[in-house]
Amino acid sequence: MASNNVSAHDTAALPDTDVHMDFATPPLVALATAVQQIHLPPFWPNEPKLWFASIEASFELHKIYSPRTRYMRALALLPVDSLCLVRDLVRGSADFEDPYTELKQRLTGAFGKSQWQLAAELLDHPDL
Repeated sequence: MASNNVSAHDTAALPDTDVHMDFATPPLVALATAVQQIHLPPFWPNEPKLWFASIEASFELHKIYSPRTRYMRALALLPVDSLCLVRDLVRGSADFEDPYTELKQRLTGAFGKSQWQLAAELLDHPDL
């Protein structure tokens, strides 16, 4: 018998099943559970860069590194009007090497403030 400190008497009471213990499974199950439990805010069209920073922080905390998974998570949070702006990406995401980065660039470009708007905000700042 193997030297794992389990005697034949200890294993006799175990049911005879086809289930094999894989000690790599529990961390994978825990990771899948963590991915399922992630709570992300809905899209903020007034602050797309801030929204992406927020969800990327959550992705890091939950160890979500796959661009495809990040894309799917972000896409699920978009309202219809935002989806319409990226409909070609939604319909053909497999055509893009990194659909998450493409989605991020398009949404921050469409909803983000222009350099002129940012400059005007700086000039209107009371501390200047």
